[in-house]
Amino acid sequence: MKYIEYRKSSIRHLKTCQKIIDCAEKENIDLPTSIIQNLYYLSGYIFECIINYAIFDYIGFNKNSCVDELNSKNENFEKFKTYKVVHNIQKKSKGFRTMQRHNFQDTINFFIEQNIDSSNVPFIGKEVPSRMKNLFINWDISVRYETMINIKNTYKQRKINLTKITYQDIKEYIKLSAEFQLELLKITGN
Repeated sequence: MKYIEYRKSSIRHLKTCQKIIDCAEKENIDLPTSIIQNLYYLSGYIFECIINYAIFDYIGFNKNSCVDELNSKNENFEKFKTYKVVHNIQKKSKGFRTMQRHNFQDTINFFIEQNIDSSNVPFIGKEVPSRMKNLFINWDISVRYETMINIKNTYKQRKINLTKITYQDIKEYIKLSAEFQLELLKITGN
């Protein structure tokens, strides 16, 4: 997979979430909690994919190279090490590595540490309501399996009840994800 696919995936996930919300609005449908939870789950990939795209773009990763072909003799791998993103890279067969973890905080710290002007990026440089920030910080791939998740990682232990996410919450969150995506694309010049 080439890193441009991260950008395409983020855009596709955003369009899917927006279409579901638009249809619900048009038809005046109250979305069930399960759909709201699925929108929350999918929204995490809007963020994750665009962040990964921005990192690859920022370090100047070769657009023709496969992202799974990061190895210790590859100049791109050295750039990842230099930019402290290597802890997101897991070993695969034959010495290759790929980004595997789903952790916003690690990738956001990348932007902060590089002094990239992210003042207009919601959740990074631009303040958002605490309820939205809570959704952002607490997203984890386990939200697809559970309604009450306990997340333990190196940053903190937290608990979030997914059944408490309202339609208005998810609508605002998807709107912020669109702004997040747009601002990161501006940073990358795309």
